[in-house]
Amino acid sequence: MLCKVKPDIDVKKIRAVVMQSNKQIAKNQSASGGWWYTPGELTRDEGATTACAVQAPVSAENFGLEIDDKVIDKGFEYLKKSQNKDGSFNYILGDGQSMKGGTAAAVATLGLMKKFDFAVMINGYKYLLDFTPARMSAPHVPWYFPYYGHYYGTMGMRLLGQEYQDDKSFRTNTARYIAETQKELLAWQDKDGGWPNKGWIKDQEKGETNAYSTAFATMTLFVPAGRISIYNRTPPKLPKEAKE
Repeated sequence: MLCKVKPDIDVKKIRAVVMQSNKQIAKNQSASGGWWYTPGELTRDEGATTACAVQAPVSAENFGLEIDDKVIDKGFEYLKKSQNKDGSFNYILGDGQSMKGGTAAAVATLGLMKKFDFAVMINGYKYLLDFTPARMSAPHVPWYFPYYGHYYGTMGMRLLGQEYQDDKSFRTNTARYIAETQKELLAWQDKDGGWPNKGWIKDQEKGETNAYSTAFATMTLFVPAGRISIYNRTPPKLPKEAKE
């Protein structure tokens, strides 16, 4: 979108690499439909990694690459089964541990379903509205990944704002959530243009540079403009009850 001339890249090679990557993702899906942090762990899985793993083949399919629909469907089902009554999502299926940033990731991912699950999405949406971007920024135990949470929270709200663009309350709430998140992030930016590490990355990864935090903050600010490949999509049709 920013290039004035055609970039000198081999699109066929890129597509080939993406296809190989998606085959590896499919190969490492657990029997429950989720994914773990490392390859070969077919008996383990968790929600935050699953959200990321599902989005890759969805994005590839949006650009015309052939993927296994069963892999995506099983990943979606895993996330849906992980939801708690309050709208949040578990870290691991059935463990009862409510994720904060991970809940935002689940909402953002499930918003990409071809068959929209109204109840699951609205419960997650209400949870995030109540939780607020300000609380997403505040330290939490045991998992505190504010940049991760803000990125997916913004993404989920943008998707919901698109799906329910005819509903004034949805437009207002999703726009407000995104604006509040941007305000949080811009307040953290350093004078050199980067963003400082916060939370788990800062506390546990002592040698980590601010590349992670700056990348996530920048991507989050890009979300409202739709400048990420996952948005090359046709929104799913809403179920009847969502229009009433």
